[in-house]
Amino acid sequence: MKSDSQKGFSLIEMLVVVAIVGIIASICIPYLKKAVNIAEDGNVFATTKIIAQEQVAFFSQNNRYARLDEINLARNGAFGTTIGNTIRRGKFTFTMSPPSPDNTTLKYDYTIIATRTIDAVDVPYQITVSADGAITQLIP
Repeated sequence: MKSDSQKGFSLIEMLVVVAIVGIIASICIPYLKKAVNIAEDGNVFATTKIIAQEQVAFFSQNNRYARLDEINLARNGAFGTTIGNTIRRGKFTFTMSPPSPDNTTLKYDYTIIATRTIDAVDVPYQITVSADGAITQLIP
């Protein structure tokens, strides 16, 4: 029992509060992770649309489509970090198919694939865009 001169919380009260916060956190964290993944998916979808628009602009100036490093250079690295002919943006990697297309192939077609780097808890996500401008979600 507390006297009037003692102020503060008892050990039992603190344990109850910590337990309640732990329960709430264990319920909320999976939903937070899912929301972050959905936001990242939306971001990479928008980035893929912008890359497709950049391809059209590059084609009109050069009579061929661009490699990923050329597009990223034209936008001053706005799409992510260029590593060879791939671009890393957060958990996503943008690659071309075939990986190193020649100029003849790029006169007619291109395919860019955006793939999420998989962690143990992440859901796989992969989309593609091609010269016809169609963005296709492959996974999930």
